Amino acid sequence: MIDLSNVFPRIKGLSGDQDPDLFGVENKNETPVSFNDNPVIKPLAMGIGVCYMLEETDGHLIIQNSELSDRLTIDQLHEAALTNMTMAISDQTHINGEPGNAMMVTSGGNYEAAIILSDYICDQFEIILNDSICVAIPANDLLFVTAKQNPEGRKNLIKVVRHYFDDRETVGLIVRHIYERTAGGWLYVETA
Repeated sequence: MIDLSNVFPRIKGLSGDQDPDLFGVENKNETPVSFNDNPVIKPLAMGIGVCYMLEETDGHLIIQNSELSDRLTIDQLHEAALTNMTMAISDQTHINGEPGNAMMVTSGGNYEAAIILSDYICDQFEIILNDSICVAIPANDLLFVTAKQNPEGRKNLIKVVRHYFDDRETVGLIVRHIYERTAGGWLYVETA
């Protein structure tokens, strides 16, 4: 049984018809894995989904579909993960930069990309920017935000994403896409 108090969300890049190879490096030697052995993934927007990690003393364990049951659903897992993340980052989330440009969000280096799952924090960004927001999440520990109606900020989101994907040393790459926050969640805008 999974201890839900130790479950945290992670944003994961997903491949599919729109993104057959997110990183430009197809692995032809992959062995197919059964559904039960795959990670639990809740779709979020084009090219990304939420997976769930169980924090253990010696690292993180990806929660697999085989762990789900009538007693543990993906919705329960998701709710617990968001609650745990919110508590973990409540006093360490900061937004750096000028509202007229793309701003960097920091939160201790673990949950920056997953912050887009927090309606409360995203609402605060929209208050600061006085507009809907667009985000870039090039890696797990990177989140950049700008106002939807800010063309210079959007250009800078693209530059930032390209920088991190071109820097072959960036760890935890997720996706090259820019997303816009809408009433229904996140909408793909463009690819950097």
